[in-house]
Amino acid sequence: MRRPLAVALCSVILMVPTAASAAIHPAWHLKDGIRLTGVATAPDGSIYIVGDRRSAITAKAFVAKLSDTGDLLWQRSWLPNVDASTNAVAVDVMPNGNVVWTGNVQQQCEGNGWFVQINRPNGTFVRRYVTPGWRCSLAENVTDIKASAARIVVTGYTHGCCGDPKQNGWVETFDTTAHRLWRTNVEPPSTPKKWFDRATGVSMGALGNLYIAGWGATKAIGETTRSAGTVVLWKLTSGGGVLWEHRVAGVPMPSMDSPVSIAVRGDAVMVAAGVHGFGVRWHLGEAPTDGWLGRFTTGGSLEWSRTFEADSPHAAEPTGVAIDASGATWVVGTRRTVQNKGLDVFARRYSAGGGLLGTSSLNTATRFMHGTGVAARVGGGAFVTGWNGEELARHGHLWRFVVT
Repeated sequence: MRRPLAVALCSVILMVPTAASAAIHPAWHLKDGIRLTGVATAPDGSIYIVGDRRSAITAKAFVAKLSDTGDLLWQRSWLPNVDASTNAVAVDVMPNGNVVWTGNVQQQCEGNGWFVQINRPNGTFVRRYVTPGWRCSLAENVTDIKASAARIVVTGYTHGCCGDPKQNGWVETFDTTAHRLWRTNVEPPSTPKKWFDRATGVSMGALGNLYIAGWGATKAIGETTRSAGTVVLWKLTSGGGVLWEHRVAGVPMPSMDSPVSIAVRGDAVMVAAGVHGFGVRWHLGEAPTDGWLGRFTTGGSLEWSRTFEADSPHAAEPTGVAIDASGATWVVGTRRTVQNKGLDVFARRYSAGGGLLGTSSLNTATRFMHGTGVAARVGGGAFVTGWNGEELARHGHLWRFVVT
């Protein structure tokens, strides 16, 4: 099949060497859209990516199916009208092969809503759910999606508009044709309800339980996103009941803007976040974030954790985590490039016991690169998504990583 996407060999990718960098490296790389935000793999080896394209003065969210070698098989997009914008957020694959993806939708006004869409493996449209009131009378962001044979789960948060700092995390579930089942708020343990929180990641256990990751304030918040908080984890039943809720002690998150990602496989619960600071952008005027990865039991106990890029002016902000078939964990995100005060995409791979198996830093001859998502590849390795641009997104990127 003719490959319409711009695929480049890994030889054109600038790599920052480290002691373990030879253990993982990209086998190929392609560009699509202005931004790629998520990736998922199907049991047959197919790849699904989601991202955004330009649409006049707005953006249009899309999902694309690729072969394991990066060939485009089909692509679908959605925009409700020419004055609206849609932005893709995350994607997953159901056991029957259907792809489920989610994103945010906004008219030209304050506030926004979100959507969940299902497509069959051949690209045929199944159904789309869109939040009522997304045209200017709702203010909600969706942050992640996971699917099983029985349900679809999304996380997100309600937010304020026009300077209102309100944040309130929630979890919502759907049946396999995107009809709503239930929603529940997730609250940090032992804190007043007016202390804000976010739900930013979801994964599922083998028994159908839901594992939620997010951020929770540790004091009341004024008109700023820079406030004391921590990583918060929740375990819910398939019906929404709370089994446990935990704050992660000793790793403060003073900014609610940093995402917390989560992946569950077997008895491993892996959580990644940017901690101790306010992000990776240069000239923040505040301390930047350190990268952080922790392994938890299914009961919520921390087994080990690792911090990286922690020596200022270095910084890192994880945005995605995945566990491969060998039990190793991949964590990706954005790190500072100290040499030119730019940003790179980073990928790191850890053993089940916390040993660093490999690390790589990617740049495609541009100063500002941002990492977004990761998915374990069937047969070994992983796929990583990102985009480049300083303030505005210019190009979306997908890398296939191999392990040597």
